[in-house]
Amino acid sequence: MNVEDFRKAFESLQPILKAWGGRVVSEIEEGLEDELGEHYSSFLKLPAEFRLKQESSALGKIIRKEYDDPVRQMTDLVGARFVVLLRTDIDIVDKVIEGSTLWSASRDRDYEAEIAKAPSHFDYQSVHYVVRAKGNIDCDGIIVPDSTPCEIQIRTLLQHAYAEMVHDNIYKPTGEVPPKAKRYVARSMALMETTDDLFCQTISLLKETNELRNSWFGFLKKLYLSVIGEKQIDIDDLLNLTLLDIYRDILEGITNNDVERFLSDRAFITDRVRQRASTQFFYKQPAILLIYWLVKNEDYEMKRRWPFGSLRDDLTQVYSDLGMSIGDSSP
Repeated sequence: MNVEDFRKAFESLQPILKAWGGRVVSEIEEGLEDELGEHYSSFLKLPAEFRLKQESSALGKIIRKEYDDPVRQMTDLVGARFVVLLRTDIDIVDKVIEGSTLWSASRDRDYEAEIAKAPSHFDYQSVHYVVRAKGNIDCDGIIVPDSTPCEIQIRTLLQHAYAEMVHDNIYKPTGEVPPKAKRYVARSMALMETTDDLFCQTISLLKETNELRNSWFGFLKKLYLSVIGEKQIDIDDLLNLTLLDIYRDILEGITNNDVERFLSDRAFITDRVRQRASTQFFYKQPAILLIYWLVKNEDYEMKRRWPFGSLRDDLTQVYSDLGMSIGDSSP
C-alpha cells in the first residue's frame, strides 16, 4: 500500500477508529468503577481520553518504517490515555484491561521490564498496551471489525509531566538537542523514580497505620445502610474519621460484633437515629452507631475526649436515649 492509498484508507477508517477509541475508554472506566467503588471518582488524575493519530504523523511513520500494510501494522491509529497518581495504581488499570472480554490485550511496552534489563538507564516510562477487538463489535451502530487495534498508555502523573516536557523538545525536536540537555532529562527521570518510590512507600505506611480506623469506618457505613437505610445517610468523611481517630485505642479492644450485638439488644436506638436523621446532620453519620456504644461502655473517656462542642446537644440526646446524664461539665 502506497502513501496515497493509505491516506484514503485512513480517512474511511476514522469513524470506526473513533467509535473503538470511545468504547475502549468507557470499558476501562466502567471496569475501574466496579473495581474501586466510591474511590473511583478520585483515582484518575486527568480525564481519560482517546485520540486519532494525526494524518501527517501517520504518513511520516509509514515512510520511516516502510510498512507494507500500514492499516494492519500501525497499532496506534487510535490511542487512549489514563493518568493515575502512583506506580502502584497502574497495576489496577492493568487488571481491568487484562480482565476485559471485549478484546485481546498485549503489553507493547513495560517500563518495569525495561528497568530490569537496563537498571542504570533512565528514559521515558509508561505502560503501553495494544488491545484488539474480539470479533466484530457494535459501537452505537458502527461496526468495529475483528482485531481492530487501539493503543493504551498508562502513566503516573509524574510520568505524564515528564512525557509532556520531553516529547517535542527532546524526542521530536525542531532543533539540535545538546548533550547537557539530555543529561538534565536523565537526571529528572532518576529523581522522578525516587519521588514515586517515596510516594508509594508513604501511601503504604499510611494504609498500614490507619488499617484499623479505615476498617471500622467501612464496617460502620455498611452497618448504617443495613439498619438505618440509604435515604438517611449523608457522610462527612472527615467528621467520621476524626471520631474514629480520637477513640482509636478503645477500638483496638472491641470487635464489630460487640457493636452489632449492642444495637440488636437495643432496637430503639436505630429507631431514634432513623427519626432524627431527617433533620439532624450528626445522625446521618455512620459513626453515630459507635457513639451509642461508647457512651454506654466508655462514658468517662467519651466525655473527656469529645472534640465537637457544637454537637453537644446531639451527644446529650444520645445520653438521654440510654437513660444516662451527660453531666454539668462540658465534655
